[in-house]
Amino acid sequence: MLGENVMKKVIVKLISIMLISTSLITLVDPIAAESGTTWYVPGDFSTIQDAIDSDSVNPGDTIYVKSGTYYGGFWVTKALTIAGEDKDNTIIDLKHTDIVQTCVDDITIKDFTIINGYNPPDYASYCIYLLQNHNTITGNKIIGDIDGIFIRGPSSYNTITDNIIEARSAGINLIKSNNNSIKGNTLRSFIFLNGNDNTITGNTCGLISINGSNNSIKDNTVDGGGISLTSANDNTIADNMCKGTITLDQGSNNNSIKDNTITSNFGVSLRSGSNDNTITGNTITNCVRGIDLIESNKNSIQGNTITGKKIIFSKIKKEHFGICGIMLKRSSDNTVGGTETSSKNQISHVLTGIYFIECSYSRITLRKDNIIRNTLIHIAGLNNKLRN
Repeated sequence: MLGENVMKKVIVKLISIMLISTSLITLVDPIAAESGTTWYVPGDFSTIQDAIDSDSVNPGDTIYVKSGTYYGGFWVTKALTIAGEDKDNTIIDLKHTDIVQTCVDDITIKDFTIINGYNPPDYASYCIYLLQNHNTITGNKIIGDIDGIFIRGPSSYNTITDNIIEARSAGINLIKSNNNSIKGNTLRSFIFLNGNDNTITGNTCGLISINGSNNSIKDNTVDGGGISLTSANDNTIADNMCKGTITLDQGSNNNSIKDNTITSNFGVSLRSGSNDNTITGNTITNCVRGIDLIESNKNSIQGNTITGKKIIFSKIKKEHFGICGIMLKRSSDNTVGGTETSSKNQISHVLTGIYFIECSYSRITLRKDNIIRNTLIHIAGLNNKLRN
């Protein structure tokens, strides 16, 4: 009995020690210490810039901006979160003379409507200007006269998500900027990308223009201008819904164009020395020409489904569909189709299935490597040297 009482006392003391230790740990918890303070505009400060500049506001704090219209921009010089109360009713009017600019790393700007961006004569115009790294721009509505968000290198590792952007030029413009994530934005304009190792996914826009390497362009809806690569290498263009041509130009090499759904007069176009690319598994509909290569070599075209566009040719006075499924002009050592079922191109409702002009040593085994139906001419060419 005595032993049981002693044991109970020991257990009670151990529990007490554990509770005290836990309390001490909580007091010095660095995460809790860095959670930051929330400051209100108006309330604690009359303007956003006053709050940013205050010695009382420290990195890690949040500046919460209540609904209303605020005139002029602000320069964020500390690692802060600048948050609007309500995206539709918390408005930053830049009056065409100012910008919102991030000057340090780890800034978040969210839940604002930002309008009337800086618009100097003969110079770039934009609403938000990112100069540093690891910044987040999310949940905003941005209406710019020219550009919406401008990211200039070496600014990198930024996250641009879930914004609505209306701009006459680039809604999102990246210049020499790398390792950014552009995700889930809706743009009434285009995305211009000059940089490497960026991810552009889940956006809706009119055009995506790429000049860089190792970028991933996936799951976007492109409503008008298509996707354009210029001197761009080792990029992945996959699973996009595209109402425009996917174009590779000026020596765009080693790119993967895969599993896109394209509705356009011209589906995929390679030109001017765009070599060693793979064009696989794309569905191209309502086209005049599905895939064309001009002066581009060593490309692989396999497993694509191409359906032509209904047109009327007056000379033959007969209704037909698109002109050709695949055309190669002055292009050599390309592979069109393959012996495996998954690698065969399926081409239908065009005048000519595959057309070669002045091509050397492009591998094609006629009907065996491709499935061509509902065409007047299966394979045609002029001045070629082909091999099986």
